[in-house]
Parts: sequence; structure tokens; C-alpha cells
Amino acid sequence: MPGGVRIASPSLTARIQSIERAAAILRLLSGRSRRLGVAQLAGELELPKATVHGILRTLAGVGFVEQDAETGKYAAGLAVGFWPEVEELRAQWHKVAEWLLAMDPAAREKGYRKWRKAVARTVDWVDEDDD
Repeated sequence: MPGGVRIASPSLTARIQSIERAAAILRLLSGRSRRLGVAQLAGELELPKATVHGILRTLAGVGFVEQDAETGKYAAGLAVGFWPEVEELRAQWHKVAEWLLAMDPAAREKGYRKWRKAVARTVDWVDEDDD
């Protein structure tokens, strides 16, 4: 109808469950400054953990949630608009542990030599004629 008002057909007003679930997850994460894990979110939303995990992976991929590498818990990401700037979001993440290389260089080299020898023996073990 050119120039007129178009009324949506029932099929266009149908709700998409996955988007509703993603929105519910974002509402929970945006309303809190602390991070939540998959089990916590699944419990509060009464959804299977696998479903929540899949939605969170997708939301993280597009920047709507951030995942703490140490705890695996999630917080609202910058794309949601909950955090006004990167520095405020970064202030929420805290270093829990730091792993430093402490192996003696001579011991590391000896271990690496043994590993290369084991790999070479494994490769030589296979006969090319056995195909």
C-alpha cells in the first residue's frame, strides 16, 4: 500500500525464542556489576546450561558479553552500552594469578631434545610401504 500504513501479518509478529533468550541473558548481565557463570544464568532463567552456553558464545563473538578467562564467568560487554568506556569495563576484571616461565634453560633444552628424538622415532616407526 503506497503511502498507507501497513499492518503486520501474524507471521511477522511471531516471536523468536532464541532472541528472547539472548535478551533475557543480556538483561541479567546488564543489571549487575558482578560476573555470572553459565550455571547461575541457566538457573535464574530456568534454561538448559547448553542453551545458555551457546547463546553466550554467540553474544561474546559479537561483543555483547565479555568472558573472564580465569573464571569463565560473563559480564555485559561494551556493545550492550552498560559500560560507558573500555577503562570502566577493564576495571571490573582482576588478575587472580600469573604464570611465569621458571624452568631452567638447560633443563628445558634437554627436554626439548628428548621430545624431538621421540617424534623422530615415531615418524621412522611407520613404514611407507604399508599403505
